[in-house]
Amino acid sequence: MLKVCLCYEEEYQYPMNGAPASVDHWDVLFNIFQPDKIYVVNLPEESPWLVHKYVRSLGDNFVRLNSYDDIPDSEHLVFLSPPNARNIQGTTNLKDYTHPEDCVYVYGPDCADLNCSKTGDKIYIESKSDQQFFAWYAAAITFYDRQVKNGG
Repeated sequence: MLKVCLCYEEEYQYPMNGAPASVDHWDVLFNIFQPDKIYVVNLPEESPWLVHKYVRSLGDNFVRLNSYDDIPDSEHLVFLSPPNARNIQGTTNLKDYTHPEDCVYVYGPDCADLNCSKTGDKIYIESKSDQQFFAWYAAAITFYDRQVKNGG
């Protein structure tokens, strides 16, 4: 099962409609890769995501969390984080990683380090600079890598 946990951020807003830009980016990924479950940290009650058809189709598999530490203990966590991050450092290169069949890919906020006291696999995406990827961008790369390595 493909599951994802991300952080809702209001910092980046489209000037025309006032909706966070990351909502539209994540929504495209959700429609392409169709995760089985989505956890969202800091999601307000009135969220632009709640009107999206795919999110509505998940029903109880679209879950609001107060913090990353609220992810159920039964979940196999896969943290996406650069090797030079402050809190959780990626230690396994994505190109060498074998994706579990059932896991939650955990992405931190775009403007801050991922902060979670839980344990799990820690992977990173190799790049030619120290600049971090936006979370939705890292998710696109990771989901595609999983799809290719798992045969579709």
